[in-house]
Amino acid sequence: MKKQRADEAYGGFQNIRNLANEPGLTHSYNELLWNVVQNGEMVTAKSIFKEMVDDNVKMDIESYALLIGSCVPDSNANRSLLYLENMAQNNVMPTKVFYETLSQIFKGDEKGKAQAAVWDQLAQKAGQVTKEELLNVVGKLQNIYTDKQ
Repeated sequence: MKKQRADEAYGGFQNIRNLANEPGLTHSYNELLWNVVQNGEMVTAKSIFKEMVDDNVKMDIESYALLIGSCVPDSNANRSLLYLENMAQNNVMPTKVFYETLSQIFKGDEKGKAQAAVWDQLAQKAGQVTKEELLNVVGKLQNIYTDKQ
């Protein structure tokens, strides 16, 4: 039933994708993300993220919460960095809960578990982390997944 609802939402959503980027469009994307994440369709969530970027949809804190939350079940630290980088580049800064979620994701990821402490440290100073500092951390951690040191 959930999958059918997600499929119906996605099909109906395709009809409004070409609307101007208004707040209602972001909300519609967020509802779609909610449906696919609840259904465990994390690859679809990534596809929706790419559509949002391609369509220049202004993502909000809810969009990023859903996207980063979609990385928890399979501890996909690499994908969470993609979302976090986009988040910072769009001047949406994470709250303490985001950093705690990232720590959880990294603790479950084979390549990233040694780096989980960085998120715990950032959680302690949430609200004081600069965009540059966050992007620097993201860049360093992305090197783990591209085998650059």
